[in-house]
Amino acid sequence: MADTKLLKDNGKLIQKTNILDRGMCARIVRYQIPLSVFQEAGNKHIDEVFRRLNSGGRHLSKQELRQAGAISKFASIVRKLASNIRGDSSVSDVLDLNTMKNISITNKHLDYGIAVEDIFWVKNNIITKEDLRQSKDEEVIADIVTWISIDKDKGVRSSSDILNQLYGYYDYDQIGSESSLASQVEIQIQKLNEDVVISNIQFVLDKIIEIINDSGKTFNSLLFANQQAKIARYFQVVFLAFYKLLIDEGMEVVNKISILGHLDKAGDKTITLAAGGGNWSAKEKQTQINALCGFLRDCFIKSNTNDPARDQWITRFKIF
Repeated sequence: MADTKLLKDNGKLIQKTNILDRGMCARIVRYQIPLSVFQEAGNKHIDEVFRRLNSGGRHLSKQELRQAGAISKFASIVRKLASNIRGDSSVSDVLDLNTMKNISITNKHLDYGIAVEDIFWVKNNIITKEDLRQSKDEEVIADIVTWISIDKDKGVRSSSDILNQLYGYYDYDQIGSESSLASQVEIQIQKLNEDVVISNIQFVLDKIIEIINDSGKTFNSLLFANQQAKIARYFQVVFLAFYKLLIDEGMEVVNKISILGHLDKAGDKTITLAAGGGNWSAKEKQTQINALCGFLRDCFIKSNTNDPARDQWITRFKIF
């Protein structure tokens, strides 16, 4: 290229070896790159073009499309927590290409990256490997972040439509619409502080991980006599019950053995969720959380001191 040649002639660019012959260089320079020029009319239209382009080829999942270009504190919290729990976090949002393989999610037969079978969600049979690759873990975390950020008396149902509102993800003819729910969640996160929200959720998750590890079972096999498929909602009930006791009520665990006793087969006898997918009502969610809290409360006592373990996450960010 002309600019490259000028830099080389001025001694500002050192030629590396082995040197390509001129014929090969000419072929590279003559290669025609197809371009489409789009006159943008605002960020939302750019987002819409991105979504339309990704409707072909390898389809992005609904959650991947929601996260694309999302810059809210809510989206940032979900992204950071999801990466941390999966183990594919980096110390910066900017990642060198030669370090990407270290945090790639891979199958076990590969000698690099993070084995998908070892990731918390898959290891505990909460979601499948295929669902993890479709970012279903982020949807679970998004539901949790929303629930703890809003007025508990009002609650909010779980559904694809609610997630779309939270991320500002609309069909083209809805561009320009505003979500009051997204605004409410964003305001509450600002009040709580983004780092505090992440720390609290991580702290509760670590407590649950400790208890699961003590049981010698997976989360799925602890809750059910016979392992069940698609139990993300059961995980949310357990997580939010622990969050209510540990964070909202400022309590601490005093009897892990008793907790394990209450959680043993809880999915078969204590937590009773309606079958099927689609919407998950706020009323059912709150009822199940309260019911499980009632069973677990005698395993907790009011905490009089700050727990230093809150700064010692089990699921840590990896630094490469």
